[in-house]
Amino acid sequence: MVDSSDLTRQYISSLSILAVCLFVGVPIWWKTTEVYRCPLPYDEIGDLRDNHVSLCVCVSSAYMFVCLFCLSVRTIAVHFTD
Repeated sequence: MVDSSDLTRQYISSLSILAVCLFVGVPIWWKTTEVYRCPLPYDEIGDLRDNHVSLCVCVSSAYMFVCLFCLSVRTIAVHFTD
């Protein structure tokens, strides 16, 4: 038969382990799994819209050795929107 003192000790042990998990484990888990959000430079990102960028693509096929196409990003965007 189990003594009441053993049951009390088991109950206190269980509560102690639960308290340690809640007050130590959960904050550590919360801090180590959060995503760092750095501030974005929205003004600089908006200025990138006005920049002209060219894209060079190397294409090879069975009939041609190397063919080099230089297209602007705006030209490619027009082709994809059609």
